Amino acid sequence: MVSLLSYISTDRIVDIDSQQREEILKQLIAKTLEGEASGLQDKVYKEITSKSHKKEVNMGKGFALAHARIEGIEDIRVSVGLLPNKIKYRKGDPVHTIFCIAIPNDMSRVYLSLMARLTRMLSLPDAGPKFEKANHVEIVSFIEEFEK
Repeated sequence: MVSLLSYISTDRIVDIDSQQREEILKQLIAKTLEGEASGLQDKVYKEITSKSHKKEVNMGKGFALAHARIEGIEDIRVSVGLLPNKIKYRKGDPVHTIFCIAIPNDMSRVYLSLMARLTRMLSLPDAGPKFEKANHVEIVSFIEEFEK
């Protein structure tokens, strides 16, 4: 079983200081690919915003997902963006939290397992309020409790 804590820790959570989709994505991608070349970040941005792919999903209950398959990384990378105010993000309810995930091409099975765990956790009644409070330590504690 994939552990969410393997991918989400306090240093993977970022307080977003923008309400604009383009800037939100750039901040999230920078955190997701921290330490990687800016060219790789640009590649992920283009992949997520490509019109031919559905790479951004409003998951409901205040959560959204931006994801891309990419060559040049060894493992799945995740960041969590906490918005200061809910925004309209794609179709659906306004969101307060956006997950950004970069996936190596050869890790589809692990990614699907990660998404199943994430979806299960976000469906819990306390998930929305925990993430909306934007306290990084409390969010990680919530994930730890879920993982038990």
